[in-house]
Amino acid sequence: MFVVCIIFSQLIQLITASNSTYTQLSFDKDGQCIEKVTKVGTSKRLIVPQYLENGAFPEKLRIYHEYPIKTDNDEVFSEKGAVKYTVELKGEKGRQLDVPVENASFIIDSFIGVKLPRQNPKLRWIFVGDVEVPQVCLPLLTMTGYISKSCGQEEGVRVARSPFRGKVKIVSNWIKEHLATVKIEKKGSLVQITDWGKLTKLAISPCKDQNMRVMVQTYFYNQQNNRVLGPTSSSKQVKLRDLPETLEFTLENYPGNFHCYSLLVTLNIKTDFEHETLQNIFNLEDDIIGHPSPGEFQPISDIKCNVKIGEDLTILIDSIEGHEECLSELVIYSLDNTKLLVLNVTLNGSMKITNSEVDFCQNPVLRISFNDIQNRPIRSNIHVNLLKLINEDQKLFIEPVNDQILKDCGDIFRLTVFCKNDPEEDEEVFTITRYLYVYKDFFLQFQEEMKGKHCSLSRGRPDDKWVYIGEHATYDYNEEDYGDVQQNDTAKDCHQSFSILSICSGILFLLVILLGAGSLMLWWRGKRVLENVAEVIELETKDTQPENIYSSMNRQKAFNPEFVDQELGRIYTIEKCGTRDQDNEEDGSVSVRKRGSVPVHILMRSGSVNPTFDYHDGD
Repeated sequence: MFVVCIIFSQLIQLITASNSTYTQLSFDKDGQCIEKVTKVGTSKRLIVPQYLENGAFPEKLRIYHEYPIKTDNDEVFSEKGAVKYTVELKGEKGRQLDVPVENASFIIDSFIGVKLPRQNPKLRWIFVGDVEVPQVCLPLLTMTGYISKSCGQEEGVRVARSPFRGKVKIVSNWIKEHLATVKIEKKGSLVQITDWGKLTKLAISPCKDQNMRVMVQTYFYNQQNNRVLGPTSSSKQVKLRDLPETLEFTLENYPGNFHCYSLLVTLNIKTDFEHETLQNIFNLEDDIIGHPSPGEFQPISDIKCNVKIGEDLTILIDSIEGHEECLSELVIYSLDNTKLLVLNVTLNGSMKITNSEVDFCQNPVLRISFNDIQNRPIRSNIHVNLLKLINEDQKLFIEPVNDQILKDCGDIFRLTVFCKNDPEEDEEVFTITRYLYVYKDFFLQFQEEMKGKHCSLSRGRPDDKWVYIGEHATYDYNEEDYGDVQQNDTAKDCHQSFSILSICSGILFLLVILLGAGSLMLWWRGKRVLENVAEVIELETKDTQPENIYSSMNRQKAFNPEFVDQELGRIYTIEKCGTRDQDNEEDGSVSVRKRGSVPVHILMRSGSVNPTFDYHDGD
């Protein structure tokens, strides 16, 4: 366990040393060390070479160190002449070189970080200096950066090494950077290099007497849109100083129907130089792989069409570059790339698009594209503008291309205007999306942004219609002059649409008010009904409850045969409808009726009263 701890401790010390601990020095203007300032610093350990292109094979490498260099106190080295930096090129793993490369030392004067091409855009780099390219063909090298540690005998402390584990291949890396300049052509299963591009400069490189083997590799996308390895060619050997004008390859196992697939193409190059050992000359990791120009072959490379604009759109295919049997669909897109219509392609006739299929009023700018039978888009895009941008008499306005196709669309359209400094540029410098009136000058509103630029209604190719907006006379923009326009009575008009929206909003508001009032009335009426029902139930309960007749009789007034009793609030009448026969007392009876209730019969026998109740309806 003790031995393991010692080894682990030594390993930690080694890692710490490789993290670039060093001491800052001060130098005089002649580069002589005059003072030692004890400051320990750290580095991100990256050093990269950039080729200084001069039209031939580069003679120098420009060295950069990753920004920044800091102390342990998080102080950045920024004083002029504060760091002496040494660049070392040596054989990989201590391999002895037939011609040693001398170290190059530099005094870093500027610590400004800059961005470099083909590097991580998030990183910045400090310029160190330029190193001469060895004029002999060397094996694999490692590049390392050192900071001088002492004013006496220099002790190099490694602060950085190049990416890819420090490996540097001066010639091979240059080939990989310029593979895109190689031009190729493809006809069926035959692929031919027609121009070597900048690789022709290999004839004067340090490795000009060496060989390389070249092969073609293809890939394609299947129906699941997965990248799949395609046919490959056999390799051919060429000498760097004697590259042939053309070189032809045959793709092996090329299927008969493969011409309708889009193929990605790479050139794979294996060299017999700049390797660590001779045993790994043709290892895959040492291959130089890159895309030539073009890097992709489509079954149809271009389509030329003739578009006629009348009352409808008529499209006629003039020519097809490639396999016409691979053409499948015509697709119409809006300016915002919404798919509007898909049609099967007609090769032997014209294709007509009517306003019932595509709403021209809502889409006055269209894009026409084509798909192959693999449902992959073909690069050709045709922009169709049903309106055109006019610049004349110091006015800028839009007008229809004819008086037929937009005749029922009104005077206002929603459009996007794209402006560039030059039509050849890829990016726009100014873009507006607005409702614009036909024949109404809108330059005044955007004069500062648009003057001196080329503008168009579609983001098309440079050969599309781009209008140059000259230096118009500038004057104040008047909102009344711009907005006071007579409009047609049409649903496409923006103001009419706004009016309809306002009316609908008013009607909706009234409906909400009526609904609220109705709900309130229903609630109030329901409350009244419930109160009436409760009152009726209370009355009926009192009416139907049996009452003790003796107690009732005790509450009555003194008997008066001729008296008719009436009581307010609960009106009833006692009528005397019978007589008493003293001779026949057992048959004597008095019938009493309470209006609004059932009759009550009272039998009088021998001075007693026996009430009986008749609960039947009727008289």
